[in-house]
Amino acid sequence: MTISQLCTFLGWCTISNIIVRTLAWLLLTFFNRPIKRIHKQFFALNDKQLNAPFFLVIVN
Repeated sequence: MTISQLCTFLGWCTISNIIVRTLAWLLLTFFNRPIKRIHKQFFALNDKQLNAPFFLVIVN
């Protein structure tokens, strides 16, 4: 694998990462209530406990 191929591969990885993070942000921003309602049904958590993992998805 040449440096050029490696740079191209890492560039596509960056683009796909940006797309996934943007979609996660959009979903958590615009569909926050339905997502929280679904997670509350599966796990016994309140709103404050659900906010932390949601923000970690966006940040990390």
